[in-house]
Amino acid sequence: FNNVGSSSSSSNVMILENQPGWGPKSVENMVLAIDSARNPPLWRFINCLGLKHLGLSNAKQVSNHFGGSFISWWNTTKRAARANDRKQSKEYNELMNIYGIGPRTIDAMLEWMLVNQESCEELASAVGLLHDHFHGHIASSSSSASSWSSSSISSKDEDSDLPASLPLLGKNYVVTGTLTCLNRENAEVFLERLGANIKRGVSGSVDVLIMGDKPGASKQAKAAALGVEVMDEMEWVESVSPLVGCKTHDLETLVRACSCHDLLP
Repeated sequence: FNNVGSSSSSSNVMILENQPGWGPKSVENMVLAIDSARNPPLWRFINCLGLKHLGLSNAKQVSNHFGGSFISWWNTTKRAARANDRKQSKEYNELMNIYGIGPRTIDAMLEWMLVNQESCEELASAVGLLHDHFHGHIASSSSSASSWSSSSISSKDEDSDLPASLPLLGKNYVVTGTLTCLNRENAEVFLERLGANIKRGVSGSVDVLIMGDKPGASKQAKAAALGVEVMDEMEWVESVSPLVGCKTHDLETLVRACSCHDLLP
């Protein structure tokens, strides 16, 4: 059923329709279900691979790091796995920069890739990930998102109608307190999708402290002492909205404008 209109697919449909308990409607429903499963978000695809030490939460962190781009993640993983001095390669170091991911998980992912590269690429092609429209995430312009190595496949990164860069790339953020429509975990994921690095504590390397309702007093005091910029929710939304081409003072509207609806309750 990879090509529904093909003659082989039509033959498969006819075979199924003639099976006991099957008919045109049940076959149609099955085909629709298969089609609806195409183009999954990257985190769901990675989670379904059953990679050792990599669960749902970390699959989402990997996806966030690469802007939801299969091609970006896969190119980086392949190059890291094939590097002569793997742990000294820039691709391995990039994987090490993924929040919550350590060397044990990365090594397991790279070993899995060396064994399963062909089948994974076939699966990604079957579900539409090699067309890489970034599945609702902000697109990354990092070097790891460069062209797909196979001569038969070209990345459509440059054709995406999403922003071509991560507006908060390289910025370090701390979130304290509760935001209006996002819990702290999802607020941090949202920031990461925009390119920011999340820090657990306030230090001189932090660029912005976002304060929601009932913020931690110690973080606020330390930010003031270190000269870290402090913003409440509205101030932050107003500063970021123009960067993503959105005119709003409302966090929920901003989240939706960035196609991050999955983070909303």
